[in-house]
Amino acid sequence: MTEMPRFERDADGTGVIFFLEDDVCVALKGNSEMRATAQLWRADDPSTMTAPIVGNILGEPFRSRLVELAKEKFGAEFDDTYLARLRDGLDQIATAFNRGTDEETGRAVREFLSIRGPSRSILLLRYAQEAEYFHDPDEEAYATVPQDLRRQTWSLRSRGFKRWLRYTFYYKEKQRLGGVQEPAPLRESMITDVVKQLEAKAQFEGVRRGVNLRVAETDGRIYLDLCNRKWQVVEISSEGWRVTDAADVPVRFIRSKGMGEIPLPDRDGFASIDPLRQLLNLQGEEGERSFRLILAWLMQALRARGPYPVLVLLGERGSAKSTAARILRSLVDPSTVPLRTMPRNPHDLYIDAVSSWAISLDNISSLPKWLSDTLCMMATGGGFSTRTLFTDREQELFDAMRPIVLNGITDVVTADDLVQRSLIVRLPTLAKGSYKTEREIQRELGAFRPQIIAALLDAAVEGLRGINSVKVEALPRMGDFASWAVATEVALGVRRARSCRPSAPQMRKAHSRRSKRVRSPSPSTSSPRITPTVGKALRARCCPRCATAPTRISSTRRSGRKRPMFSPARSSVSPPSSGRPGKYRSSSSPAPTRGGRSGGRFARKGLSRRKIRGRVPSEPSDRQKRL
Repeated sequence: MTEMPRFERDADGTGVIFFLEDDVCVALKGNSEMRATAQLWRADDPSTMTAPIVGNILGEPFRSRLVELAKEKFGAEFDDTYLARLRDGLDQIATAFNRGTDEETGRAVREFLSIRGPSRSILLLRYAQEAEYFHDPDEEAYATVPQDLRRQTWSLRSRGFKRWLRYTFYYKEKQRLGGVQEPAPLRESMITDVVKQLEAKAQFEGVRRGVNLRVAETDGRIYLDLCNRKWQVVEISSEGWRVTDAADVPVRFIRSKGMGEIPLPDRDGFASIDPLRQLLNLQGEEGERSFRLILAWLMQALRARGPYPVLVLLGERGSAKSTAARILRSLVDPSTVPLRTMPRNPHDLYIDAVSSWAISLDNISSLPKWLSDTLCMMATGGGFSTRTLFTDREQELFDAMRPIVLNGITDVVTADDLVQRSLIVRLPTLAKGSYKTEREIQRELGAFRPQIIAALLDAAVEGLRGINSVKVEALPRMGDFASWAVATEVALGVRRARSCRPSAPQMRKAHSRRSKRVRSPSPSTSSPRITPTVGKALRARCCPRCATAPTRISSTRRSGRKRPMFSPARSSVSPPSSGRPGKYRSSSSPAPTRGGRSGGRFARKGLSRRKIRGRVPSEPSDRQKRL
């Protein structure tokens, strides 16, 4: 039997290392010995490793090339004698692959020393073990993966985790192939199968741990995700705040598409909230009141626990409502699309809520009842469920409680339950000549944002210190919000005598000043409401003389429903008689009714009320105009 050199599997299990004389090591990797990647080095000096080359180890030209590479890399002391022994060792490897058998098992050396590595799916699973897998209370699987000297958390079904899998496989395989060859891409079906197996591992072997979006709160500390490339987090406690890595905090943050970066807060002592007042153009007593409500909303948006009031920005055209909403969102939850249109259904709204921390709806003219009810649920807590696609009984559950901003010209908030959850702010109209370009606004906002955010963080620190000692008499509906506003108002420069504490009566009063509306009666219980303008227009269609008479509305029942009847009221002054009986009546006579069967020019012509309703009246005569 041909003598075989000593060998063993490499650390990755994807190749074989042969140990030859003079402490020379030969590594072979690949799917077969006829196309293998080979490298040589001296065991006592790893720096002598040759560049990887691919070829047939059974061929003489490939082995000669390996000897030439060793001669160049091993140095001058590796003379021809050493090279001859190296050549003999390579020939023994080739001979062993051709005819060698194992003494104990009798198997062929080619089979025993098969360098065919594991499948690509096995390699992908092996590379994926670098991540830490866990699941949340809803049994959704997540992974914390190492990337760029830091750790990131992704949902296993997210696009980010699948991209991480692909890149990890690409990087590891390229290293295994010597750093020259590009590995073949992975099939989508393979990625799907691997992700499903990792989901099972996360659910049955991983720990249960909650995940958070932008803001988290635990053990009396608040954590704010800055969403920058360094995965930094602001930790807020009663002792102060600091910026740290996401891997050093006890909570896990996930990120969704469109989440923007919060700049690093200013730690040089220039924290101030005054630039925000200037950016929002709030002046005077009304501006001070509006500014206090806005500050209360911002401070509550920094907490991971609700409820959250709905901030409603109202104003005429030219009051910079959209700009104000964009500025406020950039302080707590920046986004690449900060302002959104009105959703089409509750499902779309909850998709937006689970993908971002704050919700900002722009240019709202009116709120449908379903949207008003959904916003109430989202302000104080509520969920939405729908059937999972391609299943019969599986459900997708959405639970969210989010800070909300609405803006519009008219009083969009009219339902009483939403009014009690809202902070209604009326922005002043900008004077002519005081407009700024978008570039100027963004430049000022970029310069002042670190100072404003630092002031908000300082107020949060004071709030955590005093929240347990705050006592608010006659707590309003959202008591947690009111207590937090009182705890942070001193740090924000708000006097306690003029606190920004909201209450339900205050919100109703603020709304009643702006929303004077009359509720229309239900069509199922009473006749439709007709305004004097509408009644006048209807009378003019039938008789020009009746256009100036007051309206009298009565109801008659036909076919089980009420119909309004319009008739001119009795006139105290009778028009001059024309001598023609029946045309005009005195003030003591009953007023003519429209569409009746007794008297009048309609009855003489044989016209019924139904025919009159669809008839277009002719132009009045000159005599009628003079009368």
